[in-house]
Amino acid sequence: MNIRDFQKEVYHRNIEKGFYDYKEDLALAYEILYDRFVSEESFEALSRILTDYSKLQLERKLLLTIGELVEAHEELRAGHSPSEIYYNPEKPDKPEGFGVEIADAHIRLFDLEASRGIDSKANLELKSQYNAGRDYKHGRQF
Repeated sequence: MNIRDFQKEVYHRNIEKGFYDYKEDLALAYEILYDRFVSEESFEALSRILTDYSKLQLERKLLLTIGELVEAHEELRAGHSPSEIYYNPEKPDKPEGFGVEIADAHIRLFDLEASRGIDSKANLELKSQYNAGRDYKHGRQF
């Protein structure tokens, strides 16, 4: 499967699993809009609210990705090797380990990108091509 197809698959699976079910958030937004809709500035208020809501959803997705990276770090701190995959007896079907948490971070990023219409493959190729021409260690010590 290529990256674009995988990105779409992740996005659609997350919709099916409820990660795009914002009914409570939208109900709150509706209450705010209803209160503000009677004013002359309703369109500007609506625009600000929707922009803020969209930004909040993006920030949530970024924080969930960071959470997966923190979990990967915790696997190393617990003494697991980076290549180790193990199974927790309490959840015997769930794989655990550093690489598994890194995979979770990738999945979160692919979902975020798909939800914003970002082409992961094109951006990976673009950035990789740019990095190929950069200085050793990008001109830094580490």
